[in-house]
Amino acid sequence: KAQGGAVFWGDETGLRSDDVRGRGYAPPGRTPEVRVNHRRANLGLISAVTNKGELRWMVLDGAIKAPDLL
Repeated sequence: KAQGGAVFWGDETGLRSDDVRGRGYAPPGRTPEVRVNHRRANLGLISAVTNKGELRWMVLDGAIKAPDLL
């Protein structure tokens, strides 16, 4: 702070799109099948804010690794 730096408070989270909310149908006595029509997405989100409200954020394609936090 004395040297003009800023202190950021950060957080990270990950998101995946593998939740199946589709509806299926099958005749009586048969097991319904759910068709998946998309590729799974995996995103990492990083955000940080200062006490003055300055905000920084980043969206990463895939999991967050240690070098992403430096």
